[in-house]
Amino acid sequence: MTFAGIAFAIWARMLLGRNWSSDVTLKRDHELIVAGPYRWVRHPIYTAVPLAGAAFWRKLKIEEAVMRRRFGETYAHYAKRVPALIPFVM
Repeated sequence: MTFAGIAFAIWARMLLGRNWSSDVTLKRDHELIVAGPYRWVRHPIYTAVPLAGAAFWRKLKIEEAVMRRRFGETYAHYAKRVPALIPFVM
């Protein structure tokens, strides 16, 4: 799923070509891209991010289960004290 998300984003980005920019802006001779992944969704790069994110979330849950089985209460205390992804956000 991670690979599919990344591949989808790369495909979409390649089709945008010179139309792409990090800032939202219209380029000289900007074209509307409606082929490739753009025939299914208007924002395929953003779609790719949730796909990859979902894959990482699934992996995180599997890793958590493995760590809890291996380290038991020690890991449970650690998990209560330290956030999984974002510092200072429990």
